[in-house]
Amino acid sequence: KRYLLVDTAGIRRNRLLKENVDHVSVVLAKRSLERAEVAVLVLDAAEGLREMDATIGGYVADAGRAVVLAVNKWDLKDELGLKQRQFEEGLRERLKFLPFASVVYVSARSGKGLATLLQEAQRARESWQRRVTTGELNRLLAQLQRKQAPKAKGAHAVTILFGAQIGTAPPTFALSINHPVDLHFSYLRYVENQIRERFGFEGTPIVLKVR
Repeated sequence: KRYLLVDTAGIRRNRLLKENVDHVSVVLAKRSLERAEVAVLVLDAAEGLREMDATIGGYVADAGRAVVLAVNKWDLKDELGLKQRQFEEGLRERLKFLPFASVVYVSARSGKGLATLLQEAQRARESWQRRVTTGELNRLLAQLQRKQAPKAKGAHAVTILFGAQIGTAPPTFALSINHPVDLHFSYLRYVENQIRERFGFEGTPIVLKVR
């Protein structure tokens, strides 16, 4: 397989983000995201997750790109006293807006984990461009409603009448409901998680639009 790697301008200091989000390095990084299908957010195991890493992760989420989290310098884990499970739990806690991203532990020095990184990037890209049939989607929505009735603001009982995938890159779904109300965010999250689990949308954001 061929991969085109687009490096971002270096964003090394927190103050570049705090002082001016239009700083040239931030602008160039955002442009790189616009060119990309998959964003690889490279984190430093020795430094841990920094505030600016979370900020850049936010840019990735806003851009709607597939994403893989790459933890570099993992060859130093013993020296640094790091445990993979604890490290990943901390990572997930700080990057709650990227729960779908896989985590790959790599070493730029030794090259360990780089093949896995490319495999995960490929899988994320496939998810980002995946399409499911309308029939499959609506069968799932019917099952979900039988298990848990939709929640919405207001007194009306809400039913999801129909669902359809209306786009890819990222996968985007439209849900038609029987009343002009807002579905509760917890129910939308429930639907998203079930769609992700059923159809294998790993490594990609999912967009739900309610009509």
